[in-house]
Amino acid sequence: MFPMFLHRLTTAACLGGGLAAATGCLGSGPGLAPVGGVVTLDGEPLSSGRVTFWPTSGRNASGWIEDDGSFTLGTFSDADGARVGRHRVAVTAALRKPTAPPNFDRDPPAAGWPRSPIPARYSNPDASGLVFEVEPGSNTFVISLVSKPKEGGPR
Repeated sequence: MFPMFLHRLTTAACLGGGLAAATGCLGSGPGLAPVGGVVTLDGEPLSSGRVTFWPTSGRNASGWIEDDGSFTLGTFSDADGARVGRHRVAVTAALRKPTAPPNFDRDPPAAGWPRSPIPARYSNPDASGLVFEVEPGSNTFVISLVSKPKEGGPR
């Protein structure tokens, strides 16, 4: 009976250890650091949307934008942070938070999804122009978005 118990214990430890290693819990995976901050649009807090940090390799981190413009990123859970290193950033937003997904059988797409108050380029990490470096330790970023380019500036 004891050898069977040992076999089960060893199997459980291996499975648990494999899962921990895959998620970075044992230090063999990528290091995560706490990341939060605020998103502004034309100097005012953006009150809804989502921020996504895309590392050069590995899993992305994302978080919802709160009413005051604040956000906290999570990679494997809601607030465990982002991978240490360079990230391209995407921000998506809506004028109002949807209460449920649209019903396309009932609502046309234009009526089902709220219009975004930010330029579409911000939703693409390759076109947003937003790049941040996540350092070990706590990170706080201000993501400043503009609705219109400045006169004479890039379009």
